[in-house]
Amino acid sequence: ELRESTDHLQNVRARVANALAATGAAILHVVNECIRLRTTRIGIDLTLDLVEEELQIERGLILDAINQLETFEDQVREQIGIQRGVKENLERDWSDKMVAFRIDEAAYRMLPGSRETVTMLRYPAVARFPEGYVSQAVTN
Repeated sequence: ELRESTDHLQNVRARVANALAATGAAILHVVNECIRLRTTRIGIDLTLDLVEEELQIERGLILDAINQLETFEDQVREQIGIQRGVKENLERDWSDKMVAFRIDEAAYRMLPGSRETVTMLRYPAVARFPEGYVSQAVTN
């Protein structure tokens, strides 16, 4: 499920990036070009009319939409990173659990004098106690 969710987020991020690249810049360019052409008028034609006000409003809306899409894309990227980290932790925990399970299985099969026990006693860090040895807890 985590892998599917991450793949879905990757697709969403790609779609948002494509939307920003394809439409955001193009639409903003058209509106800016219209505003620029209106500012090149001369004389009495150079007035602030309803059309120019609407173009300014549209420009502001487009910039807000672009900013929101960029923010959303950043949030998706961050979520993808979080999910990848969680996936790595889960895989590491699962691997550690499998190693512990194998160690438990090997310990369960060990009997005094068995081949596994003799092999383990050859390691330098393994403590060797005489048979019948009992450790006592120190009490104060």
